[in-house]
Amino acid sequence: MNFNAVFPHKYLLNLSRRQDRRVRCEELFESRGWQVVRQPAVDARRLKSPRGFQSRGHYAHSLSTRMILRRAMKDKAEAVFIFEDDVVFHPAMEERLAALELPDDWGIFFLGCQHHERPEAAGPGIVRVTAPLDTHAWGIRAGCFAEVRRALSGRYWPSGQGTPASDILLAELIRRVPAYAAYPNLAWQREDESDIVGGVWGNYEPDGLQRPARSCLRGVLMESLGGRPHAPAVAQARQERGFFWPQELRRPVTPGAFGETPLQPLTRDGRVAFLFLTRGRHHLPDVWQDYWRGRESRISIHGHAKDRNWARSSGPKDWLGAAQIAEHVPTEWAGISLVHAEMALLKAALRDPQNQFFVFASESCVPVRPLHDLLQLLSIDGRSRFRLENYWQVHATNEFKSARAAPGGPVIPREWRFHTQWMLLNREAAGLLAANAHLIDLFAGTHAPDESAFGTLLHLAGYPLDWKVAHQDVTWARWPSAIAPNPETFYELTPETAGDLAASGCYFARKFGPGSTIGTFGLHLPSMAE
Repeated sequence: MNFNAVFPHKYLLNLSRRQDRRVRCEELFESRGWQVVRQPAVDARRLKSPRGFQSRGHYAHSLSTRMILRRAMKDKAEAVFIFEDDVVFHPAMEERLAALELPDDWGIFFLGCQHHERPEAAGPGIVRVTAPLDTHAWGIRAGCFAEVRRALSGRYWPSGQGTPASDILLAELIRRVPAYAAYPNLAWQREDESDIVGGVWGNYEPDGLQRPARSCLRGVLMESLGGRPHAPAVAQARQERGFFWPQELRRPVTPGAFGETPLQPLTRDGRVAFLFLTRGRHHLPDVWQDYWRGRESRISIHGHAKDRNWARSSGPKDWLGAAQIAEHVPTEWAGISLVHAEMALLKAALRDPQNQFFVFASESCVPVRPLHDLLQLLSIDGRSRFRLENYWQVHATNEFKSARAAPGGPVIPREWRFHTQWMLLNREAAGLLAANAHLIDLFAGTHAPDESAFGTLLHLAGYPLDWKVAHQDVTWARWPSAIAPNPETFYELTPETAGDLAASGCYFARKFGPGSTIGTFGLHLPSMAE
């Protein structure tokens, strides 16, 4: 979108007593080469009556906006854009704005807003809105000028209710006028003292994410990126309604609950797929061979080695050589290629309907509990298992790690989720990731995307991570520090370290070099009682 071409008439709504805000906004506009005309706002303090509105501030704001529209109609403008003086812009706004394309039927366009009912994706970075709030940055097409003026006067609001704020009046109008918004927000309100309601006011986080009513946005970002959201989450979000509607304006809720399907535990004929992402051959193949001996029908093995040219034997010990999948991705440490390789493994394993759970492992990873224990757990509990942290949890302990959430990327930092690469996924989560495999490159250029891409994609899709994922590690590792790039590698294992492994509750552990003594402790073998 060429913003200047679509909106050559731009106005700043600003109270005369708020010259501080005027100066700040004029600097913002000048830095972007925008010609924005200041419209003096009506000061509620000078009004004697609210004229049927719920407050003098609401009436003053409505009147000020209608004055701009009257001015635009007189100038025969094809469209008009209105900024309020508490507006804040996304740091990559111009780049993202240039990539947007307004649908042909647009009548109103928000550069950013709160959503109180679920919007629908209308293209990359843009959604069709249903119940937006806030008017800090919005545009109107000429064909809607008169209709918007009537709405802002309260003409369409139910009588006897008291005319509310302008944004609520617009939300009612949007039931009849096609309205769209940039999503994620490219503009939002700065947290500041409100001239309308008084007190310090802020509906947005510093990165533009709205604070209230986030649950109605489940899956929207995934949808707007061209991905497939989690269907039950979308169905639930569509049932939510704006808090501000009087009873006669509320939309009916579809009968019946769109609940989540129960998680499927491991069935008697189901399998656990082990997905080995390795540099080459496994360091300790005998340990794995002993681990699944006698239960081969309950597992499947899939391998993706960076170097597949080792001398392979025909015996059972070279199970990894026999398990190599057809697709091969040249992998590099901490790069997006690792995520592509993981996805290739996941897709290959998903082709077998008997594979119900999926475990990622490396060449230095070994089991430290018997396979029976894992099968028993999964036959009871069908959740995925991986420890998950949000942006601020990571930021508090490792700012380098949180910086992976690139602020210029398509996913706002607060939406990122971090996790270990070595996850256990159920079939539902694995299938959702595979359906959105084409979005992996959104994480290209960030550091160690293998530790954020899968969790973030599930979160963006609206997958209920809080209760369909057990937030615990399945693979043990000992890190020298919170900011160390790699965990410790073990060769000669002490009884104390073996004891730590046994007490950890994890089913696997890493990193163990070739010839490591971990296998001599027999942690991976059935007990004598079995």
